Amino acid sequence: MNQKIENQSLINGNVTIYDPVSQVKHRTSIRLEALEWDTMRRICGINSISIHDFCSLANSHPSRVEHSRTSRIRSAILQYCLDSGDIFSLRQNKDKQEWQRYEC
Repeated sequence: MNQKIENQSLINGNVTIYDPVSQVKHRTSIRLEALEWDTMRRICGINSISIHDFCSLANSHPSRVEHSRTSRIRSAILQYCLDSGDIFSLRQNKDKQEWQRYEC
């Protein structure tokens, strides 16, 4: 599903979006950061839905007013993380920086 191009942080992925107005599914490409793809996979796993369903819901949800489809999906991922009560903090390890998760 995802295709990473060397030296780029954005990953292209194909998803099938359902349009509730036309009641038609169509395939489209979105570009997200690797962290966004991973987070979306986790959200979908927790909620037992497909990435396609998540993207369709994010794209057509009335509270999503962002200009582009990709922005609506990114915002839905971020909103889910904010609403779930998880806080991520960058901490310094001996050899590298890493994200540590704290649950509220």
